[in-house]
Amino acid sequence: MRKISMMKRFGIITFILIATSSASANTQEQAQPNDANKTNIQVQLNELRNNVALVKRDELNYKLDRDLLKETYGSDIQQINIFITFILALFGVIGFFGLRDISNIKDQYRNELEVLQRLRFRMTRQFKAITASQAESLKKVQQLSETASGAIVKCGVFGFVKRRSCCPLIRC
Repeated sequence: MRKISMMKRFGIITFILIATSSASANTQEQAQPNDANKTNIQVQLNELRNNVALVKRDELNYKLDRDLLKETYGSDIQQINIFITFILALFGVIGFFGLRDISNIKDQYRNELEVLQRLRFRMTRQFKAITASQAESLKKVQQLSETASGAIVKCGVFGFVKRRSCCPLIRC
């Protein structure tokens, strides 16, 4: 905003200088400048000096404002950069420990998986052994059942004959 007003003032001063130089050229052409023209020229010259002084003052004010804004925003940007750096460092540390925790969990998972695989293998082996043992027991039971049924028939036949003696496998 100040830059535009400064440009306007500079344009006004330039216009006044051009107008004054053309007026002074006209006055030089006149043979006798009168007193009214002299005072008018002196007034315009004083106005131009005042305008130039105003422009210089405004320019200095603009430079001071610009430097103050640069310094203010520079320190703000520096603080923001420090804050962002701190936040990123915090995320980095959390991420580092998080990755370490993930790797620890991964190692624990592998260890537990290996233990479970060994346990499954051992249980499968035991299951097969139990199944084989059960098959053998079933064969023995079938053999005993066949022998016992033969013995029962034998005892039954002999039991009719002799009521007092019975098969040792069956209690009468």
